[in-house]
Amino acid sequence: MKGAAVEQIQLPPASVLASTQDDPLRRGLVIAGLGLATLLFLLVVAVPATPARSTPPGRLVGDHQTELVLAGVAMLLLTVLLFAVTGNAA
Repeated sequence: MKGAAVEQIQLPPASVLASTQDDPLRRGLVIAGLGLATLLFLLVVAVPATPARSTPPGRLVGDHQTELVLAGVAMLLLTVLLFAVTGNAA
């Protein structure tokens, strides 16, 4: 039986792995944007399938489903744009 082959892995320099000062703010904004878009999509899907659809807010969601979906898509696109524009050039 022969021994296993060993390969050396070259790690990137520590400066590439280090976080910048903008990362926490950028990360928070991206998470908030994705969360809001998800909430809008979930609202459109969940409310008509529950007894809440017969309440005034439920009827309002039912009447404006298209607008809520478009707002969710817009929020998702704005979040992706924010992520792309504020990306770090390596």
